[in-house]
Amino acid sequence: EEQATVFIEEMQKIDPHGPYTIGGYSVGGMVALEMALQLQRKGFEVSKLVIFDAMPMAENNESVPKDSLGAYLYEILDVLNDEFGADIRVEDTDLIHKPKETQLQFLYESIKKSDMSISESELKGLIEVSVANDTCVYLPKIDSELSADVILFRTKEVTLSEQQKLKSTLYTQKDYGWQKLTNRTVKVHEIPGIHETVLQSPNVEYIEDALKKFLSIKDSNKEVLA
Repeated sequence: EEQATVFIEEMQKIDPHGPYTIGGYSVGGMVALEMALQLQRKGFEVSKLVIFDAMPMAENNESVPKDSLGAYLYEILDVLNDEFGADIRVEDTDLIHKPKETQLQFLYESIKKSDMSISESELKGLIEVSVANDTCVYLPKIDSELSADVILFRTKEVTLSEQQKLKSTLYTQKDYGWQKLTNRTVKVHEIPGIHETVLQSPNVEYIEDALKKFLSIKDSNKEVLA
């Protein structure tokens, strides 16, 4: 809720009146929804939501201590190895029951030996974001239905890094549950790949064509989408 409020304040410095089209990717989809709800309560119009592989709420996330790395170190390795072509191997015994800073340092040294180019601060940031996202519990306060059309781009494949998704009943619904929140249409596009590759080529070219139709944008404005 706080993120959404800050984003609205910044957005309205540029366009104080609307109507607004708001988009969000991954956890950003929940932020986009919260922005739309806050704006609608204040009497502003949100005409469209553009959602990239995101569910509207995180109702089933388990409570995980935020000072514990737990399985997140291995989840990060899965992402780096499976989706970015790295080859980083770490045994459980190298990380388990060791202090957080020791775990991070060992993981960073292992990554340095690979072909990946990532700084220690970037690695820490990646892990902190992963922990924050996976421990987020967000249930939107629905005062009234949204009056916004929704376009959802959802992926066809699931990786180990998306296990939390599978715990949610929303994942089994084609529209991830967005239709229950709006009295307008929800258009679902299934695209190849996995969550982390939604915004990579060739998906972006497909998304561009779909968005031009959804937002009624002509080819002369193609550079805006790019």
